[in-house]
Amino acid sequence: MDVRNSLWFRGVAFVVLLSTAFTFTISDLVWAEQLVVVVPAGTPVAITFDKSVSSGTSSTGSYVSAVVSRDVVIDGKVVIRAGAPCHAVVEDVTSAGIVGTPGEITVVVNSVTAVDGSTIPISGAIKGAKGESQLVTALVITIFCILGLLVKGKQASIPSGTQVTGFTIGQATISL
Repeated sequence: MDVRNSLWFRGVAFVVLLSTAFTFTISDLVWAEQLVVVVPAGTPVAITFDKSVSSGTSSTGSYVSAVVSRDVVIDGKVVIRAGAPCHAVVEDVTSAGIVGTPGEITVVVNSVTAVDGSTIPISGAIKGAKGESQLVTALVITIFCILGLLVKGKQASIPSGTQVTGFTIGQATISL
């Protein structure tokens, strides 16, 4: 009698295969749960502008270079690494104008990049600046010469190294 054809051998082989498959499936599920971290809504994210931005050289919608300033850690795991890129744009810009009108600029950071490469939307990371008005100077010069009306105000600028803090808008799931 061939042992491999016996009902007992087939039963044992089936149980061994089934238990092995079950063991790997359970271990995969446990492993997968350990590699997922949930970033709650409202988590603060510190952001630094890499380069200065000026109302004289920027236009609405243009990209602004910004990075995450400090690691964001949830449950002892880094979910957003310091130096991660941010999506920041010039939301509003007005160049300095005649009669001493100052320039103005507003930059908004919309999202940051998590360690798994996913994009996490944020809000509240807004930085605005207004240049110096030259209205008084323009009016004083205009008293003596009409060309005083052509005096321009100062451009607004946000210097490199400026920091803002944004907050995650919703809950985000990050795979580590």
